Parts: sequence; structure tokens; C-alpha cells
Amino acid sequence: MQRYLDVSIDGCQGQRLGLVSEEKLAQVLKKKPPVKEWDFVRRVSSRGTWTYHFQDDLGEGQQDYFIKIFDQADVFRKAREKMFSAKGLAKPWRYPKQMLRHLFDPAFPRVGLEKALELQKHGINTAEVVAYLSRGWPVFRAGILITRQIPGLASANFAEYLISRKSQIAPEGFIREKRMLMEELAAIINRLMGLNFFLPDLRVSNVMVQKTGPGELKLWLIDLVEAEDKKPGEMKMLWHLIANPAYARLFTGSDKIRFLKSYLQPSGRESEWPQLCAKLTPILNNWWRQWHKRNKNPARESRVKF
Repeated sequence: MQRYLDVSIDGCQGQRLGLVSEEKLAQVLKKKPPVKEWDFVRRVSSRGTWTYHFQDDLGEGQQDYFIKIFDQADVFRKAREKMFSAKGLAKPWRYPKQMLRHLFDPAFPRVGLEKALELQKHGINTAEVVAYLSRGWPVFRAGILITRQIPGLASANFAEYLISRKSQIAPEGFIREKRMLMEELAAIINRLMGLNFFLPDLRVSNVMVQKTGPGELKLWLIDLVEAEDKKPGEMKMLWHLIANPAYARLFTGSDKIRFLKSYLQPSGRESEWPQLCAKLTPILNNWWRQWHKRNKNPARESRVKF
């Protein structure tokens, strides 16, 4: 396993893998999006992040990477805009409180590396961090996190993989494959519950599917930068997985029960699945009602049934 070395570039502090060139990192840091050679992946303005895919030789030969750019100033700008909107004026305490909380945000690029190493230590697959750089304290932090592209990805994420496979293979093959993946996901969640940090952004859209061979699949977790240093809450961890109504429809009541049983089995709690269902159902229904209300489409309101 490669060692990480401390690095300091243009006022940014961070770490890099031993084979990664400091000079190459400096070149990446100087680039300001949009960059012609970078493919835009995603922007989350409320979190001040932009994600791009790019190919480069950072000292390890030509490879595929993802770079997540962090700009806390953008978070404050967005919160300030919302504070003076109709929604913000209706709840005048909400966004000032949010801005105050952001003053104590950690350096997210560093969090991404620390939690990735922790997951790897416990046998949970996650994208390898190649380097991170961060500057600014205590406010207006900025930085970058570069990860190596996971080889052999089968789709954009776990949910999208299931959507595509449903139309590609026979129903019995699809059910068998979905059950296999859900059992692996349940085992991952069970291991996460034993760690001392919580992944609030863990959902099926942040779980990747890798093809390792004919009929062989492996799950990987991504987006660890928002990890919180506290014991994970079981209810929140579980309902967040399918909080998106569009993705929730991929899983039948039998799928959910089978998943809960697989999750509870290693700790000898398999018989508790009915109680867990009874707790999760109202949480999910309430969340989905709020989701459809925000999206102004009450006719599509979902109801979860186990």
C-alpha cells in the first residue's frame, strides 16, 4: 500500500500518494473550471462543490481521475440568497443558523481521505484518494480532492444499474442479481454501524457497481466528505438509502424485508425486522410527502408498503 506524503502548494496544505508528482498537482490546482479537458459531472451549489472527470498523468502514467472542487464562499453566497427569499423570510432564523454552523465545518477534502482509509481498513470498497489540498480557516475554506476512477464500473450508480439491467435480462435473472447486490449492501451497512462516524449522504445513488468478472459484481461507496464524527443512527442510515422516491420504486416490499433481515442477521437480530419496518414506514411516508410538496406534485405522492 502506498504511503501518503505531506504537500504544500500555493498556500494549500494536504497530502498525496508517494508516486504522485507535486509539480503535476500544482498544475491541476492552477486550472480554473471550465477546463476544456475536464468533463463536468455534478454541481451541488448548497455545498459549494463541483465534480469533474479528467485524464492525466500525475506521476503514475495516464489514468482516469475525478476531482471534487470545494468553495465554502459559494455555500455562504447561496445561504445569503436563500435568507432574503420568500422562504427564508418566512423562517428568518433558518439560514443565519445554517451559516453559523458552516463556520465550524471541517476541511472536507481531508475528511474524504481520512474516511476512505477508515473504510478500506474495515474491508469496505471506496474510491482511492490520490491527493487532497485545502486552504482557509475558519471561514471560506477551499480545496480539491482527487480520487482514482473505480475500474470496471457497470453504471452511474446502484440505482441506475438496476434500472438498466431490468430491461436487459430475463426477470428471474434480474431478481437474482438484485437480491445478491442487496445482500452485499446490507452487509456493508451492518459494518458501517460498527464504525464511529456517520455517512449522512449514503444512499443508493452514492453506491457504485463494479463488474469484476462474468456474473461477478462488487459494491463501492463514494462521497465520504460529509462524514460526521459520531455514532451512526440506525434509522437515519436506513431510510436515507431510499429517500429519493424515484429510486424507492425499484424495491418491492419483499426486497425491503429481505434487505432488513440480511442487515440484522449478523448481529442476531433477524427476528426484529417487523419492529424496524414499523419504525421506518412512517418516516419514509412523511419524507416523501414533504418531497412531493417541495416539487409541487402531490398527485405523485408515494406510500411505502413493506
